[in-house]
Amino acid sequence: MATKFYKQIRCGILHQAEIKKSSKILIRDNIPLVRYSDDNQGLIIQRNLFHKQLVDEFESYIEKLRLPEYKELRKNFKKKMDYICRLSVETD
Repeated sequence: MATKFYKQIRCGILHQAEIKKSSKILIRDNIPLVRYSDDNQGLIIQRNLFHKQLVDEFESYIEKLRLPEYKELRKNFKKKMDYICRLSVETD
């Protein structure tokens, strides 16, 4: 499922502004967070549940960034933000 999500939904939206194959994002309340499409070639994502999980995960990430024991997480965050802001060009 993770590979299908990555290729059909994430990459589809990011690179072509569309979901690929038989994958769909639906607003229906009577479906699970994620399931295979009827033809098993794609995924059906429940939009509201997915959004809630995404927000929860983001908030958890922000909280971890604030905690002293997550030094590596903060280091990686800073490295990415520096790259995005073109403040450094370090490479590993």
